[in-house]
Amino acid sequence: SSFENGKPCYVCTFSDITYLKTLETELQVNQNILACSASFASRISFYVDFTTDTLTNHNVFVNKYNLPETITDMPSKLISTGMVYEEFKEELFSLYYKVKNGSPEECVVLKIFIHGLRPSWVRVTLHGIEDSSGKIIKAIGIIDDISEQVIAEDIILGDSGNRKIFTDSFFACMINLSQCRVIASKNDCTDIIKIPEQ
Repeated sequence: SSFENGKPCYVCTFSDITYLKTLETELQVNQNILACSASFASRISFYVDFTTDTLTNHNVFVNKYNLPETITDMPSKLISTGMVYEEFKEELFSLYYKVKNGSPEECVVLKIFIHGLRPSWVRVTLHGIEDSSGKIIKAIGIIDDISEQVIAEDIILGDSGNRKIFTDSFFACMINLSQCRVIASKNDCTDIIKIPEQ
């Protein structure tokens, strides 16, 4: 402050800090992404930006499956391009909009088709990423191929004639001998089964 004609006067300065606040918000989001990524480092399949409804595939999946790097108009584009089967539209939309509207994590099972490969059953998990105000604006996506498990469960729990032995059994399971693990089971006690390496 200073004096002019014996009266105190004040000089005020204004600075536009919009750019700095934008950088601060982006930094907070990126820190949240890094923190979440550290937990799923080798399993991250894609990223979602809810502000633009855009999906960005991880470069490993882009190269391995010849997928587009970016998919816009999410989640509708996954249905219209046939990547996710039409009968799973409700599950896909529920997953997407629940996280977009504030749920920190959601998971669904979908049937997908990638050009050049056979149809697959996958478990898709979305982990929401918050901005500095706590609003979820992005997400990290994890895809686990569970085709083997779904097929095994279908065989074990099916009720057609040649599967009767499984449905009538007190205990039935399918084992992948090459990987020494139980794929699926009709009985919860297989959770404690450990198959020794030979």
